[in-house]
Amino acid sequence: MSETILFWMIFGCMVVFVALMCWLHIIRKRSYRSVGAALCEPGFRIRWYAHGPVLQGKVKGHEIRYLVIGPVWKGWTCETYLEVRANVRKKLAARPFENPKRYDENLRGVLEICSKVPRVQVVTVDPSHGMAWEWLCHILIGTVIGPSVSVWRYSRLPFDADSVRQDFKQLLEVVRQCA
Repeated sequence: MSETILFWMIFGCMVVFVALMCWLHIIRKRSYRSVGAALCEPGFRIRWYAHGPVLQGKVKGHEIRYLVIGPVWKGWTCETYLEVRANVRKKLAARPFENPKRYDENLRGVLEICSKVPRVQVVTVDPSHGMAWEWLCHILIGTVIGPSVSVWRYSRLPFDADSVRQDFKQLLEVVRQCA
């Protein structure tokens, strides 16, 4: 008798968990669609990778990838990752709050641009072309293969199209400085 009760309790918990995950999936997909419609050219898509959804599309002719990791409820802090495919020649992986004297004089302007974006954690400029680890990152989290510029930051409103648009403009400035 007690095994039957235990079975139904575990089964009920599993049903509630699956229903919650389906509901969260629908909410997240709707949020990604609203950002894509406001930011990207027609033809954007949402693809699912190991960690969850990734918005892929084009903005002003540049291929972008946008993903959110963490809780998506308003007021909660989550991590956002925006990547723009662009031809860059310089390589940089920096935290904007570090000492700018540590970097090449040409890249200090990039750090000044990135310090204007609130809560930026890491800015990466990568001129490499199709290395083996890039393929693995592409399969696991959907990053761009080839030269790109990306920004990783904390956000409380990850699906606010205006803040994503502002991040995109900052990344275009970084692309202009690193070309």
